Amino acid sequence: MRAAIEEAENYGTYATIHAHMDASVSRAVDVGFKMIEHATVMSEETAKKMGKKGVIWGMQTGLFMPDAATNPSYSNDTQRAKGKIVEEGMKNSIKYAKKYKVKTLFGTDLIGPRKAYLEVFPQEWEFRSKYYTGFEVLQQATKNGGDGVALSGVKNPYPDGPLGVIEPGAYADILLVEGNPLNDILILQNYKENIDLIMKDGKVYKNEL
Repeated sequence: MRAAIEEAENYGTYATIHAHMDASVSRAVDVGFKMIEHATVMSEETAKKMGKKGVIWGMQTGLFMPDAATNPSYSNDTQRAKGKIVEEGMKNSIKYAKKYKVKTLFGTDLIGPRKAYLEVFPQEWEFRSKYYTGFEVLQQATKNGGDGVALSGVKNPYPDGPLGVIEPGAYADILLVEGNPLNDILILQNYKENIDLIMKDGKVYKNEL
């Protein structure tokens, strides 16, 4: 693990890791990973270390917090048993991460068929809204992700300006939303109807204005 971090740093970038259980998350933080994917079951002490060291958390609530018994991403009893563990663990992980101000962003890992993923992922807005304000969730979906990409140094695919902000010189990634997500973040869950314009890197992909 240390060798992976060292090689990443030699290349001018950083290392991230996929880890679920507390022991693996804690060990990854201790050896120097700068981003943890999942961290679905972590202790308060581990979250405290992440906050102190500025380790970023790429979490998925839409994938791991639905009822494990009916989650369409799981296809067998073994997956559902594991899913129940992370479903409960996420509640504590979020609580601790908030307490120690761990920078949190959206993760997009896929488990199960694509159809199931498209069903569960929009629930991110719903599950996060139970723990965070609309403003905090929007930051996780935009600015915090941009900050994470910017850490990648020479591997950064967007080297000419910042991401996740609207300001001169920034990449022109813009969504125009029907309604105010600060008042009701769940309007973003129905993205087909409520997002009228999608622009990425200055190119318009959807325009229903």
